[in-house]
Amino acid sequence: MKQDVETSHKLPGVKISFEGIDGSGKTTQTLLVQNHLERMGYKVFRAPDNSDASEENLDGKILSILRKEKDRFFRIGHPVTENLLLASRAAFIDKTITLSKLKSGYVVLADRDVDTFIAYGIPNLQDAYPNKKPEELMDWMISIVSIGRIHPDLTILFKPNLNQFLSRATVGIYKTNQKDNFSLEDWKFMEKIATYYERLKEIFPERILVFDITNKNKQEILEELLHTIIPFLEKRNVPKKK
Repeated sequence: MKQDVETSHKLPGVKISFEGIDGSGKTTQTLLVQNHLERMGYKVFRAPDNSDASEENLDGKILSILRKEKDRFFRIGHPVTENLLLASRAAFIDKTITLSKLKSGYVVLADRDVDTFIAYGIPNLQDAYPNKKPEELMDWMISIVSIGRIHPDLTILFKPNLNQFLSRATVGIYKTNQKDNFSLEDWKFMEKIATYYERLKEIFPERILVFDITNKNKQEILEELLHTIIPFLEKRNVPKKK
């Protein structure tokens, strides 16, 4: 069942998210798109990611709980609790940060957003509740983000390619360029995530656009992205700096 969700369609600004499995180049392209749009005169804000939280605020306190097990996917052994905590943190950020930026006419770029929450959250729920159908779990996850979250107006989903993406995945991109080591268990986990991204595309075809970036360099990908994003911003009459 498709849930009603809130987007920024009535606000001056827009929210654009970049999605894909680890190593797909989301962070790199988010930064490149930000730089290009800023040069064009747009006000751009990059939404906080999991490395930006301070424990002084609610979002940081929630993240500190999820980080205790030192798992890259924030698995603490209680899937329902994990997902509710992640949803609460994201809703807090949307309410206290994202909303004001959209009201001020910013282009908000999110390196992962609601689709990551759904696609990455379902596999552990499936393991914990094997009697539940995947469709039921998908509906539950979507319902959690249907209240309190501002969904993207446009989502760029890099077509899942495990062999290409996971081989170049890095950990802590702002702090180190060391390769992340994916175990066989993690690899299987990512295979499941890829299938849920495909399902999300079917549920939200008007919002999610799939980009096949196989064998394309950074500049080619950027040009393809801008060819979609710039007309979208112009159609929405997103303001530029005066």
